[in-house]
Order: sequence, then C-alpha cells, then structure tokens
Amino acid sequence: MRYKYTFRSLIVWIFLIITAGLIILLTDKPTVVKSSREILELDLKIAEQRKFFLKQIQQILPARNTREAQTFARIIQHLVRFAQNGAGPGIFKDAIEWARQARVSNARNPRGMFVDKIKKETGFAKQKMLLEKTGKTI
Repeated sequence: MRYKYTFRSLIVWIFLIITAGLIILLTDKPTVVKSSREILELDLKIAEQRKFFLKQIQQILPARNTREAQTFARIIQHLVRFAQNGAGPGIFKDAIEWARQARVSNARNPRGMFVDKIKKETGFAKQKMLLEKTGKTI
C-alpha cells in the first residue's frame, strides 16, 4: 500500500514540474531579434537624443562642481543603456521634462530631485568607483 502512495506522489510531482515549466515558457516575453540596420538606426537616434539632452540639461540644471558633472555623466550613460535595452530614445525627452519640473519646483535641491526621479523611473543607482574604473559591470 505504501508503495502505491509513493508512486502516486511521484506522478503528481512530475505533473507539477511540467506545468510550472509550461507556465514559465508561456509567460516569458519573447526576445526580439533586430537586424543590424534597425540596431544602427536606433543607435543613431539615441546618439542624437543624447546630444540634445546634454545641451538641455546644461541649460536647465547646470553642474556646479565636478562631482555634479560626474553624476550627470553617469546619468547620461545610464539613460543610453536604458534606451538601448528597450525604452527607446524617448526616455531622453522624458528626462528633460523631469529636469524642467525639478527646476520650477520649490525644492531646495532641484538637482537632487531630478536624480531621485531618474532613480525612480529608470532604476539608476550609484555605481562603485572601482567598478567604474575597471569597466566591469555588476
């Protein structure tokens, strides 16, 4: 009798594992493979938007010191990666709008407000200096 119970539980476990695997396969987003032409066009659009963003951010929230300039440089690098990973070049226009909102707000630190918004919307996080110097990613 005990032997049947073990066999039944084995069948149930196999069924659960197969079902879980099918659920994962069906709910996982399909990967989009782009042609080299599409990737190049996207990179050109991102480069144009990056250049426009750089000009705008210098006018809206100019960096007061080297540390702020480095932070803005890291934000730009992050936004480029974020755009390449699916957000598209429109993220730069959104970021310009966030900078304008931070500038006209009554916040004591509009630059900090802008960085917080970037963190919230895109997942930007301060990287460790050692990783930045070696070029390795986490």
